[in-house]
Amino acid sequence: MFRAVVLAVLAGAALGFVPSRPTVRSSALRMDVLEGLPASVEVGGKPWDPLGLSKLSAVSKNNPDLKWLQEAEIKHCRQAMLAFVGLYVPKFFTIPGYNPEADWVKAMPKFAAEQPLALAQIILAIAIVEGYYYPGEFWFGGGDRAPGDYGFDPLGLYGKSDEAKKTMQLKELKNGRLAMIAVIGHFFSVTIPGSVPGL
Repeated sequence: MFRAVVLAVLAGAALGFVPSRPTVRSSALRMDVLEGLPASVEVGGKPWDPLGLSKLSAVSKNNPDLKWLQEAEIKHCRQAMLAFVGLYVPKFFTIPGYNPEADWVKAMPKFAAEQPLALAQIILAIAIVEGYYYPGEFWFGGGDRAPGDYGFDPLGLYGKSDEAKKTMQLKELKNGRLAMIAVIGHFFSVTIPGSVPGL
């Protein structure tokens, strides 16, 4: 243990002699790439990208463009929000004649065993939607739509003005990120008992 601590201290001290990279060029590139992204007061009104993921495509075309990353994040945010609702709604509301599985971890295997054709129908519907909206051109920064914009807003939540759309996009992103953390917290509370206090 003592050796590991000494090694860590020496490695940290050695990092003081490593020349730093020029930051002017990379920050200019970063601000050009991040221009127009939703940002909020929590991060000073600027887009937050501490790992520099927005610059991946500048390193190599084998890496995705920022549009691809935005599309993936929005898609995962929406799935997590639906999953979180699916965790709690069955506890309070049930469909008459339907007996839901109390444990959400066992619900999918039970559904797959009892209703394999219904599961196949759901997977086919997902495949059709995913195939139709596949954002392959986003990988290189192309595409004829904004990330996450599928043209489906039957309730008119996004509003008509650009300002209302940006506000709603930011709300969706924040709530989606929170939902991703909540759902993974629920997952870990089941798979590693006692790992999440309060669940």
